[in-house]
Amino acid sequence: MGVEVQCGACWSDRGTVCLLLLGTGRYSFQGKMIYPSSMPQGSREKVPKPSDFEMKDWQEIELVAPDQVVTKAFVILAARRSEKSLSGKALEDWRRRRPTILMLHANAGNVGHRLPIAKVLVERYECNVVAISYRGYGHSSGTPSEKGILLDSQTAFDYIKSHPIFDSSPIFLYGQSLGGAVAIGLAANNVNKGKIAGVILENTFANLRKLIPVVMPIIGPLSFLCHQTWYSDQRMAQISDGPDSPAFLFLSGTKDDLIPTSHFRILYDLCPSKQKSWKAFKDGNHSLSLSSSPLITAFSRCPTDDVFFFPLLS
Repeated sequence: MGVEVQCGACWSDRGTVCLLLLGTGRYSFQGKMIYPSSMPQGSREKVPKPSDFEMKDWQEIELVAPDQVVTKAFVILAARRSEKSLSGKALEDWRRRRPTILMLHANAGNVGHRLPIAKVLVERYECNVVAISYRGYGHSSGTPSEKGILLDSQTAFDYIKSHPIFDSSPIFLYGQSLGGAVAIGLAANNVNKGKIAGVILENTFANLRKLIPVVMPIIGPLSFLCHQTWYSDQRMAQISDGPDSPAFLFLSGTKDDLIPTSHFRILYDLCPSKQKSWKAFKDGNHSLSLSSSPLITAFSRCPTDDVFFFPLLS
């Protein structure tokens, strides 16, 4: 059973790059172009909820970052596909064994626009999901920035590690476009801690300053004026290749009209993990999503050892 997803990953990405360059001399204007949280119109006011997509066992929580900015997140517990029902402690124990996915969204829209993807992860693949809304997005307070968004993602990750169900669950990061840069930063900041089982990156960039000359060569020399750098290539190099290194999955739409495949490939080549894979989709564009069949056939963990089957792709 397929689920159609309309993702906000590219609603304004092209405009972001163009207007970013026009506003390089104005810090606040540049920030608004990189983080167009009000696009599409109404994204700061109307945020879809899991119940709008018939998901159960969820709650909306508030997370307080170290700088006291309050952000919102949806916590959605895994749904069993088996006909054998569980309840009480048995259900809780089952959910402890299921993967937990921290969803990190792209630069436009809000967390609610990604809930159809969460529904696939929760119901088809029986994953727990924590979907965060960055500062300045949706109903979260504050103003978005690279430093602030990284704080928000770390706060959400710390919440997962202290959660009574998720603390023993294998944790995966899933980042779309800008969210991929967030995921890489989070993985680098938690290197060698053995808490991240895997990282899923979808159509993201090596760093913003490198992206500008590729997308708009004529004004490439001005790329040094981009103050939100998102140096994912440098952060990827900080990730250990040791036994605690997370597995990496790179999801590439070969018809991406914003980020060239070669640019995304830089991150794959830099990735030190011994468990990394590249999955290309010949008809995929910048809005490629996990709900696109047959993108993912399973997320699972072998319960008897530390071998992660991450993920089993058809």
